[in-house]
Amino acid sequence: MTAQTIKHGAPEAMQPEPADTTAPYIAAQVAECAALGLAINTRIAMAIAAQYQAPYGAGEDFAAFASTGTITTDFADVITDQCADIALHPETYSFGAADDSDDAHAQACQAAQSELRALLDYVHSSTVTPWSVGRNTAGYLPESAPYVTLEYADAVQAYRTELEQAPDAIYGDMYECTCDDNELCAYHLEEAAIAAHLSDDAPSVVSGRVFGREATLSYAVTEDQTLNTVYWLEQCEPMSYRAFLDDRNNDY
Repeated sequence: MTAQTIKHGAPEAMQPEPADTTAPYIAAQVAECAALGLAINTRIAMAIAAQYQAPYGAGEDFAAFASTGTITTDFADVITDQCADIALHPETYSFGAADDSDDAHAQACQAAQSELRALLDYVHSSTVTPWSVGRNTAGYLPESAPYVTLEYADAVQAYRTELEQAPDAIYGDMYECTCDDNELCAYHLEEAAIAAHLSDDAPSVVSGRVFGREATLSYAVTEDQTLNTVYWLEQCEPMSYRAFLDDRNNDY
């Protein structure tokens, strides 16, 4: 496994790479994590996630991590919910227990929950690079916290929505259109300029897929030739996933 295939920064302190990712190696690293707090290896973490692509689990978030190491914005919640579901509905899981006795099934469910907790510890300690979307008016404090996400598609969609709403935010409901055959009014002139920017510079998003390269974006709106508001989409500095969640929870 090469570094290029992993779309997150692994924890600084984690267990060594295993010989393979079969059940005994997974169990050994999970036990080490529980006993010493040392994160499981990346290969083990991805192998655990792969078990929940199908037939169990939320699917997409686990699949993204299992295949490319992509940590989604809500991955911690997805792991936590999966662990809770096993505890609440153990009868819906088998996990290939050696026998079908109640004790063996209970042990298999407990082992699965331990694996998910180890995966959650690993993810919390990993490094991610979020995207943020917001706006700033020169000389004023920001009206709201930036929107922060790990998915570029979500960031682009938020940026597009912010800009599409900008003419209404600037001119308000009481604005009266003064367009004529020769010239657009200020509202519709700004609306057309924004539409051109989004068409030419901002990637399009269809069903969660981005069509266009990942890049920072910005657009300046000038109101009454005095107030300059910059709308922006930019990549944040790398941080731990735990810190990302803390910042996000504090802001929202």
